[in-house]
Amino acid sequence: MYRHPWEILHHFKNERLPATTLIFPLSSDNLALFLAFLADKNYAGSTVMTYISALSFPHRLAGWPDPTKSEMVKLALRGYSKLYPSQDTRLPITLPILECFITACNDVFSVC
Repeated sequence: MYRHPWEILHHFKNERLPATTLIFPLSSDNLALFLAFLADKNYAGSTVMTYISALSFPHRLAGWPDPTKSEMVKLALRGYSKLYPSQDTRLPITLPILECFITACNDVFSVC
């Protein structure tokens, strides 16, 4: 799960940053540029939040400053989640579906 954000970050680095740029530890400036890269690729806000969390964790583990805690990155994340909100594609439970759940529960619990 946490490998994918690092793969995307490496793709971003190879495409947009100089070859000499260190990817780890990640600076807050480069993280902000990475957010702009993700916005350019139309990633959903919830996906970006997951990716940023995945990138934050190794910094905290290593005892290095967490670039996600900088004010600039916090503001960028807040703006990102407003510009690219997550779409809730779930549908409401209808009465026939609820009846199927109840029937299934009765069948399961009648066996016990």
